[in-house]
Amino acid sequence: SRHGEGTTTTAAVFASILVRRRGGRVAVVEANFRSPAFDTVFGVKRNGGFAELVQGSKPLAEVIQTCEHPNLFVVDCGHSTLGPSALFDAPGLPGALEQLREHFDFVLFDLPPVNVYSDASILGPRLDAALIVIEADRTRVPEVERTRRTLERAGVKLVGAVLNRRRDYIPAFLEEML
Repeated sequence: SRHGEGTTTTAAVFASILVRRRGGRVAVVEANFRSPAFDTVFGVKRNGGFAELVQGSKPLAEVIQTCEHPNLFVVDCGHSTLGPSALFDAPGLPGALEQLREHFDFVLFDLPPVNVYSDASILGPRLDAALIVIEADRTRVPEVERTRRTLERAGVKLVGAVLNRRRDYIPAFLEEML
């Protein structure tokens, strides 16, 4: 719904779990041009990425980067003179998505907050499904509902939500008794 709820970390953890438990090749695509963080989260270089793939200035082989987990690949956001919304509506987007689908078993996109930017409403309907990341004790129910309605109106298929940064207020010894 808003900045700082942990979508990048959630995408990274989810991708590593997919690689370990399901197998196959997994790509994580940074589609958050507003506050990119893949260079710190995955330790990859910013040398061209999703923007260049969409614009056709670099092929998939040049924008894919490996990371520490085998079969886990990363595509940073790259650089574009177009704004993110224009890039997600560019003629090269369907071809870029098709290339990613052909080369990977799972492709995860890290997008900026829905209630702040329209990027997820533009790109989301072209993806198979979406998860909403919600920060425990910070994000309020009306914000989550607004996010859900916005995505559903745009034609995004929601499959669930991730409650991130959940805190335990019950001591462990009491929780074991419950």
